Amino acid sequence: MGGSSRARVRVKGSLRVGTHWKDLALSVARAARVTPCDLVASLEQRIGEQRIEVARMFKDASCDHMQVMEFIDTIQRLGIAYHFEKEISEALCKIHKTNFCDNIHDLHSVSLYFRLLRQQRYHVSSDVFLKFLDEEGEFEASLSTNEQAMMSLYEAAHLLMPDEEVLEKAINFTKLHLRSRKLELPLIKRVDRPKTKSYLATYERDENCNGLLLDFAKMDFIYLQAIHQAEAQQVSIMIKAPFGGTYFHRSSGYDRLNRTIIKLKNVAKGYLQEAIWANESYVPKLEEHLNVSLITAGYSFLTCASYIGMKELEQKRDHVASTVQCYVVEHGCSEEEACKELTKMVENAWRVINKEIIMETDIIPASLIWPAFNLARFNAFVYEGDDIYTNADKIMKDNINAVLVESV
Repeated sequence: MGGSSRARVRVKGSLRVGTHWKDLALSVARAARVTPCDLVASLEQRIGEQRIEVARMFKDASCDHMQVMEFIDTIQRLGIAYHFEKEISEALCKIHKTNFCDNIHDLHSVSLYFRLLRQQRYHVSSDVFLKFLDEEGEFEASLSTNEQAMMSLYEAAHLLMPDEEVLEKAINFTKLHLRSRKLELPLIKRVDRPKTKSYLATYERDENCNGLLLDFAKMDFIYLQAIHQAEAQQVSIMIKAPFGGTYFHRSSGYDRLNRTIIKLKNVAKGYLQEAIWANESYVPKLEEHLNVSLITAGYSFLTCASYIGMKELEQKRDHVASTVQCYVVEHGCSEEEACKELTKMVENAWRVINKEIIMETDIIPASLIWPAFNLARFNAFVYEGDDIYTNADKIMKDNINAVLVESV
């Protein structure tokens, strides 16, 4: 089966996939409370005033590296780190210049240090975790009793690059011992605004909650929610560009337009090729399929992960063979085996992305890398496990309501 150069499989079915997106967008726009302009202006002023007070907290904690890192972690989770990019950059640069991990044998502290600095694009060696391995090269079993440390290690390990064996072991170790918990996507893969809304409630229940930080974060969430509500109303009027807010800059408009025309031509050629394959009932090899679907999907990371989540739905549609089907036909394996192998490809892609973020600081600026990375985050959010984009009436709807409609 795998040796055929022109494998043919009739992908049958007359299923028309209806989505809830139009109704959902309209209902959210109707339900969203449009915050009056004077209230938005008032919020903006109060945020500016409180920002000064929060910035002062950086100076108060500057002598204690661990306290600074805990503080940075908190404001990142609360979604207000964008107000303090300069302070965060200076603080982590200072910490990076020290030998922080040399005399630290606390797993939580080392994991937090590793994650924050890698997120800041510092090339911190994964060797900092070798001190936690036993004589057999595995993580010491006694570490599993400290849940905070285990969660910190779980989050840190997902910033691994290719061939970092100790971090591979860390992921397996934490998943094994945290299996009683319903582990969410790691922080590095989660979409910002739903993540922020969820953490606001968690932080408010924390006995160590800082009232000033909480008030500032809530105010900022309401302010951004008001802006997003106004945008949601505009989208409901012309609901044609779901990724329009991924990145926008006023300059270089003509250049963007010309490049967009070129890219759209490539997409059109890709659609034509897929139509030919569908008409001929041709199942391409995986590499051949990806060369086309990476273009027609709009961005590369979408393809493998999305078809894993959509596999059952895709196979009911009268459409070109999906990634899963291409792999099954080419390798003569089951769908389950195909999904496992494709999942490995997705995980390897995350490792490559992490490497590009960390290793290409002189070539790719942060202003370019993070919007692209957010597309990968969105894809993980939508397709990790199930296709909540097509079936938007539950999980996706709840998340949109949490971000756009419900107050904090």
